[in-house]
Amino acid sequence: MGVFSHSTEFNFDVPKNILFRACLDSLRYVSSIGSYEGFELQNIIVANTKMKFMKFGERIEIKFEVIDDLNTKIIISSGGPQFEFHQNKDNCDKIIYSLKRTLSSPKYKNLIEKEITSYSKDQTSKDPHGELLKLKKLLDVGIISEEEYESQKIKLLSQLL
Repeated sequence: MGVFSHSTEFNFDVPKNILFRACLDSLRYVSSIGSYEGFELQNIIVANTKMKFMKFGERIEIKFEVIDDLNTKIIISSGGPQFEFHQNKDNCDKIIYSLKRTLSSPKYKNLIEKEITSYSKDQTSKDPHGELLKLKKLLDVGIISEEEYESQKIKLLSQLL
């Protein structure tokens, strides 16, 4: 019996510090995870699946790569016995699903909105191009509607002309 691994990547329009915290919160809801520990300075969370009778637990590493101040990529790698390959993939998928649900909660939507707003104030200082970027981020994370986005976009584009 050999060891087989699976890896998956996913990009989030979320700052790393918020995504890291959300990932720790979301792991509580993944039934197959037995234990986990976060190392924020090293940008990694290490989790272990629950051990079952006659089955080995699997080690899962979640690495965080900062794309820019408001975007983060996570890479989830899992490894276990070859006959459990489907579980390796399933556990990666379960973590992504749970993380998406956690990020869509009001608590995290508010944190993301505050972070984007503070970042935008620091970076754009009423620059129409920067304001457009801020609006797009707010739309992408579901804080503003498509109609609000289009309305504000028209106002900002008129400033550029």
